[in-house]
Amino acid sequence: MKNHITKADYTRYLECPLYAWLWKNKQELRQGVQNSRVSDQGYEVEVIARDLFDKGIEVSGDIQTAHDQTQVLLNNDTSVLYQATFVTDRLISKVDVLVKDDCGDWHLYEVKSSTKKKPEHIDDIAFQATVIQDSGIQLSTINLVHVNNQYIYNEKEGIVPDKFLMIQNITDEVLEYLPRIKPKIEVAYNELTHSAEPSVPALKKKFKYPLPKKLFDYYWRSIYEYSIYDIANIRAKTLTKLIDQNIHQIVDIPEGFFPSNKMNDQVTLTKEKSQRIDTDAIDEVFNQLEYPLYFLDYETVNPAIPLFDQTKPYEQIPFQYSLHILESPGSDCAHSDFLHSEKSNPIQALLKSLNKAIGPKGTVIVWNQFFEKGRNDFMAAFCPDYKEFLDSVNERVFDLMVIFQKHYLDYRFKGSASIKNVLPVLVPDLRYSDLTIQHGGMAMDGILDLVDSNESCGRQTLISDLKAYCEQDTLAMVRIFECLLHLG
Repeated sequence: MKNHITKADYTRYLECPLYAWLWKNKQELRQGVQNSRVSDQGYEVEVIARDLFDKGIEVSGDIQTAHDQTQVLLNNDTSVLYQATFVTDRLISKVDVLVKDDCGDWHLYEVKSSTKKKPEHIDDIAFQATVIQDSGIQLSTINLVHVNNQYIYNEKEGIVPDKFLMIQNITDEVLEYLPRIKPKIEVAYNELTHSAEPSVPALKKKFKYPLPKKLFDYYWRSIYEYSIYDIANIRAKTLTKLIDQNIHQIVDIPEGFFPSNKMNDQVTLTKEKSQRIDTDAIDEVFNQLEYPLYFLDYETVNPAIPLFDQTKPYEQIPFQYSLHILESPGSDCAHSDFLHSEKSNPIQALLKSLNKAIGPKGTVIVWNQFFEKGRNDFMAAFCPDYKEFLDSVNERVFDLMVIFQKHYLDYRFKGSASIKNVLPVLVPDLRYSDLTIQHGGMAMDGILDLVDSNESCGRQTLISDLKAYCEQDTLAMVRIFECLLHLG
């Protein structure tokens, strides 16, 4: 139905009108898009939420079929519907759960995999309420169903829906908002069904879900490298302000434009195409390191629906580590790793392996200490027998990223100290693009696929790919560290 917009069209429009228009009107740009395991969690949570209600009937089929089926079910006095579908002259909405009580009143339940109400949820649910009420159904209550982040999973009893999920009545908030959303929907409808691409004040740097490659390339087709979009942490309002002044490249930004010294430094370095390296400070830091050096990286899973006994929704659970060990200056690096491949809590087995690999002395080098140290604290609480070991590791942690936050700046890092920005500049031959698994999101999907897979052939390939990705993270630290050693 090209002349209609769906709730998904509208919520994409709120992210960026151009993105939403391209998604709706240039479907060839979506070729090859695949949902990740993480994004699929929304549907999995929705299925669990259905157990909060009396057994209902799920509506299915294409939009017209689903709409017709919904009308039949409503006429047959069905009291609980899943994915009830409503179509007006312009709008389409599918509802997670629609319930009619014994008094004949209707109640809307929208299921989200988040752990709390978010501002965008009100727009989302208000769109649905608008379509439902325009279809002739008055809603008595409007409710948000979301994950309870304090829920502790008990493996013996399984997921308990009324403990895992919470219901929040947001009727008053949505009804108060309805008069304001209708003109917003009208504007969105007119732009998304127009034949021409909408113009936007500024492109959006980050989306809820990664764009398919073809769509990403088209969306950014007119933007050159070292544009204003490459300024780290720049806000949409600031981007718009620069564009209004016809400033599109970093080299055209006036000196001292930003209130942040860090952002102004990035502008200066880019204009000069230069570096700022304090070798004395780096040497001083490195002189404090104690050999052997342990380069450590974890990969984690944090599913909405807990996988393991006594864990909570969205807890980041280490499932894998890679460890490169440099015994002394100039020695060859040894490598050790661990990957838990079963659908059981990995922490005990991972710590048993790690405890053997990391000795009582030596600096533990990580990239972004808040993550690794945080996971160590979490595992120490989960396995108190390893608390002394993990406390020792945390006391010996050195964050290599700090060097690139304070002592080594390069315009090619684009204002970021992320290893994904630093590595291509210092070690261009070591590329994540050469790997099957290329970033943390893919690794998390891979781990979830691994614990659910029973195919021995596929499992071995997946294990190899996961190990290769995690090993690349620590090898990257080693190679960067070596570059820093030879600065003088």
